[in-house]
Amino acid sequence: MTEEQALFLQQNAADTLLRNTSSLQVLLSMGFPKERALKALAATGDAGVQVACDWIFAHVKDPTLDQITPRDFILYACPAGPLGVQLEEFWQQSLMSCGRNGVHTSFPHVTMCSFFKCTDENVSKLVRAMKTACNRATQEPHPSKFDLEYFSTQNYVGLFLEDGAANFLRKLSDYFAEEAQKVPDVKVESHSNKQLHITLAYKFPANKFEKLEALAKKIDLKKPSTWEIRLYSKDPKFGDCETLRVLYPYTPTSDSHLQLINGDCIFVGPEDVANLSKSTFEGWFYGTSWMTGCSGFFPASHTNKSTDTDTWTMHKNFVVVGNSKASKDEKLMRRYSKGADEFHTSGYSSTQSLLQKNMASVPENSTTQNSEDQGHSSKTDSSSTDAPPRPPKDDVYAQVQKPKGQTSLLPKVSKSSRRIYIFRHCERVDVTFGKQWIQLSFDEKGNYIRKNLNMPRKLPNRPGGPKDFVHDSPITEMGVHQAVLTGQALKQMGVSIENVYSSPSLRCLQTATGILQGMEQNRKLPIRIDLGLYEWMKWSGGSFPKFLDANSLTTFGINVEKSYRSKFKPDDMPLNERCTDYFKRGHKFLSSIIKETHGDIMIVGHAGSLDGLSRQIQGLSPRAMPEFVSIVTKVPYCGSVVLEEFPDLGVWQLIEPPYPSLIHAPNPQFDWTVLQG
Repeated sequence: MTEEQALFLQQNAADTLLRNTSSLQVLLSMGFPKERALKALAATGDAGVQVACDWIFAHVKDPTLDQITPRDFILYACPAGPLGVQLEEFWQQSLMSCGRNGVHTSFPHVTMCSFFKCTDENVSKLVRAMKTACNRATQEPHPSKFDLEYFSTQNYVGLFLEDGAANFLRKLSDYFAEEAQKVPDVKVESHSNKQLHITLAYKFPANKFEKLEALAKKIDLKKPSTWEIRLYSKDPKFGDCETLRVLYPYTPTSDSHLQLINGDCIFVGPEDVANLSKSTFEGWFYGTSWMTGCSGFFPASHTNKSTDTDTWTMHKNFVVVGNSKASKDEKLMRRYSKGADEFHTSGYSSTQSLLQKNMASVPENSTTQNSEDQGHSSKTDSSSTDAPPRPPKDDVYAQVQKPKGQTSLLPKVSKSSRRIYIFRHCERVDVTFGKQWIQLSFDEKGNYIRKNLNMPRKLPNRPGGPKDFVHDSPITEMGVHQAVLTGQALKQMGVSIENVYSSPSLRCLQTATGILQGMEQNRKLPIRIDLGLYEWMKWSGGSFPKFLDANSLTTFGINVEKSYRSKFKPDDMPLNERCTDYFKRGHKFLSSIIKETHGDIMIVGHAGSLDGLSRQIQGLSPRAMPEFVSIVTKVPYCGSVVLEEFPDLGVWQLIEPPYPSLIHAPNPQFDWTVLQG
């Protein structure tokens, strides 16, 4: 057995160990106090050990970290599928054309019970209670679809469920209340005697009623839908606060100031609520960061109003009506934000739908033959002439991994089917060591001094000196290792790449180079740099970085295709780029290169690239910004998705990546002086 094969077997063994050990047990074995571990798991929806660790480290300066405060929970029924998309579009259209009203603090839903409290140690029992209640309800006769009826008055617009659907949800609400009663200190008030409805608008100016009514009547209530029961929780400390989302980062210049991080939300207290009625924010507000728990003053102009539910945690999702291909027995990851591209860590085991648990493994009989010149015919088994095994094809709307034994509705893919591999870049220096790494790592003459083993061994010379790294960070040595390991996995599984594209960001180009090195293809395949692959401009910090030119990159050792011309120019990418325009940019780019090239494609971009590039090519509409942000912030370093073409149908679909995912634990700085004395 080769060293590479042994390494992959060790990784798979570690994955098995993690799956068979509870997150709490792992956190306790790492030395975290039980109360902190439970609080982190409750706050992150038990999305994994790494995410819980990230949460604890992020909240290390939170003065309430060790306070024992039960979270507020609630149960919702939510429409998904085509009807859900239409409702989301109504939310956006009503906001743009009529201004904010009462519904814009949440998303389309039917309330199944009142808010109730549950201690952190009992959250897992509550999740099981919700699952039991849903199983009980769905095992009884119930409607195969939910019909809705439009209703409005001068101060309300909404949709009411027809009797069959309403009675089913009332019964489910009762069952949940019964099961939750078995959880210590939990008391649920069901909505078994309530009129169940989806509110479309309320608390709006009287002169907006006709416009809102006209928009609501455009919703096609006969659209197919999936109905999901979702268990959410929120931090009770901020119940009377307004929620703002960070638009632009801010570095504090005073101890009383609050750092603003891309993707974060800020809770603003009642004393500033009156100022939130202004159309433009001015001056300074005092607030508390959702991501860190720290408080301070911040420039109001760097934020805007957000949806309160952006800071909620989803603990469990259960499909009760509709899409039978969606598993009714899987736990959804929470909508837990770590910020924009600069604040993501390697916290998730997989990126395929962010929920995938079954991982590809490397066959033991894989060879280590040189793949420098391999094409589609190169295989991991030297005695075989078949292509690597294709994973099952998931339904394009499925949010979870299908149970074993389910067959696909799509035809078997021919061996000539093209694939597109989309990667996020690897671990960044500025996130790992902080923005101050530049001041600490360069002397007065601009000479680089390596202060840590994980710092880069070398850095490219930049025309503007070290300051050019501020918005164009390199990757760490661990980042290089992440990329090379990933490339080795691609090689082991017989993946053959013929076209390589990258964002102009240095971290993306280094990641692409590392993957190609792992595949032993870096000399054969030059990288095509395209500005269109740069991240969503809302997260760009207000300007483009000063990217390295092709000659500087070549001198640094990155193989660049100098003859390639970017399909996008700076003028094509406004700094105030809308989320939908970001999706359109990705779709335009991907559609163009598919037509111009042959063979499989590898793209290295940013956290948003995985969804931004793959969404519309599957025939799906762009996501609403809150949903996009909640997904993007879960993408780990070197996270990837794989698109596969179905020529007979003329469509592309996400498939399970045919290589293992990459998981590793955090490794903080060790202070040896603690052993003195």
